[in-house]
Amino acid sequence: ITIMPSNPKTLVATTSDPRYQELFFDWLSKRKLVSNHVRIAVAGCVKDREAIMKSIRQAKKSYGIQKVVLINALGDKAYSERKFANSDLEKEAHRNDLKNTAAAIKAESPGIQVELFLVDDKQKFEEIPLQ
Repeated sequence: ITIMPSNPKTLVATTSDPRYQELFFDWLSKRKLVSNHVRIAVAGCVKDREAIMKSIRQAKKSYGIQKVVLINALGDKAYSERKFANSDLEKEAHRNDLKNTAAAIKAESPGIQVELFLVDDKQKFEEIPLQ
């Protein structure tokens, strides 16, 4: 294997849930990001906002990242203790957590572009608007 020199400008944060890793790899491949991004995987992704923020700060310092992509997933085991009454409430919680994390990133680093996605129970990516 040849390791190509990489100067990634995108950080991609996902859940560490093993059920989604192949899906994320395929998604990164389609976007031509496989060997050109900083990837972090945390249980619940943005559920642990401080872990995500620490990684973003480090990637900004080390690589000068200009874009952050946050990907949460429905059914993530890290969210299970919230015991959602239905899938609409779960979706709303993920959307709120994603938007609140985006706001924290923008407050700290206004120049960084942020994209938010939620993977549904059919493994489809839904882009979440920042507002």
